[in-house]
Amino acid sequence: MKKSNYVRWFGDPQSPLDVIKPHTWWEVLVGTGFFIIFILALTSEIWNEFLSNPETNRHIIGNFISRVALSLILILLILGVTRKFPDWSLPYLGFVVSLLSSLILLFIFRDQPTLIFGILSFIPPTIAILLTRWIKPFRHLWENIWQDPTRLGLVYLGGMASVCTFLIDAFPDKGKLVSSSVALLIPPTVLYMRSSRLWQRILIPPTGFLVVWIFCIFFSSGTFNQLQAISWENGLDVLVGLGLPTLVWFLLPGLWILLRRVK
Repeated sequence: MKKSNYVRWFGDPQSPLDVIKPHTWWEVLVGTGFFIIFILALTSEIWNEFLSNPETNRHIIGNFISRVALSLILILLILGVTRKFPDWSLPYLGFVVSLLSSLILLFIFRDQPTLIFGILSFIPPTIAILLTRWIKPFRHLWENIWQDPTRLGLVYLGGMASVCTFLIDAFPDKGKLVSSSVALLIPPTVLYMRSSRLWQRILIPPTGFLVVWIFCIFFSSGTFNQLQAISWENGLDVLVGLGLPTLVWFLLPGLWILLRRVK
């Protein structure tokens, strides 16, 4: 393949640079704020346990907190769109696209949850790569990812919040497990945005996914309180079966960059 065609398909071998300027702590705060807001929406009803009349107030206050949290996510995503998709906005984008995709897929494939989440893992990057290039208002997203494919890691991490919500649906104590899993996505997001080396940005997102994946497997109630066969039937088969393909997807930005450099 001619060099000009190779660059056209895979990108500039010199992009991204090996040394990258870390994001400011303010940007890190806004980026990780997504996970905090999301956890707040998940656990909104917990705050009502101390009310004197929970039967009357629980759902009203819980729904109010959830709606405020989801509104903040949408507002910050819209702000990110107007700012040409800075890195802090990518977790918000990943979550919203993944959530909308999951709702559509659940409507179409109601009896095939494994297939749903197998496809769901690939929706956010597919949207980012294939569609935004030709949609003028979102073209900056394509340009940012084309310049530095590791940014897809932030999209994936945001999408994982939605994936965890639907995938862990069969486990006992779902709220606590999902909240804990989403909280574990905060450290890799901080490390990514504060990293100054390309190799760090390549490795941090898949490592963060591995931590969440292992946590979901070994710290679900079914793993310790039931026989392995029963636990496997209650959801571990989905976690293990889809974990490896999802890990490969997290590694693809690094492979993309490697293909740029080998030519």
